[in-house]
Amino acid sequence: MTKVLLKRNWFAPGGRRYKESIPKNQPVDIPEALVEYLPPDAEIVDDGYEVPVQVEEPMTLSEAARLTGANLEQINAEALDKLRQVPSESEPEKPKRGPGRPKKG
Repeated sequence: MTKVLLKRNWFAPGGRRYKESIPKNQPVDIPEALVEYLPPDAEIVDDGYEVPVQVEEPMTLSEAARLTGANLEQINAEALDKLRQVPSESEPEKPKRGPGRPKKG
């Protein structure tokens, strides 16, 4: 068996389906006889291949701020103070409308 990284699903000549490498760095075992039929984007890896460790990235800005050690409560309080200092309009301005269709008459 040969270890291969498949970027997409692949149907071997015998009709067997080999699923793509999930996670992307996890090799799939394929018989030696099928190596010549592999798709061009497949990568053959050695027996000593180790799956690289993926570092999880923060999903939200709050998680990123926590990882950097930022004080979220202080940042939120400062943002609220800035919003309160901005003068608010009492009523929004109505959009101007044209004269419309002429009346039949």
